Amino acid sequence: MSHIAIVDDHRDIRNLVGKCLHQHGYRIVAVDPAAARTALGRDDIGERGAGARRT
Repeated sequence: MSHIAIVDDHRDIRNLVGKCLHQHGYRIVAVDPAAARTALGRDDIGERGAGARRT
């Protein structure tokens, strides 16, 4: 079973996408962007797009 992280500012969107993916056999974790930044130890995620690095 594949595992997918859903990161979105809107809880309703995270829940809807998560429910749909779960129904198709995916394991999901849904988090808000602030929690994702904290968990990843990165404060620049989301400022200039996904995976952007400071230079």
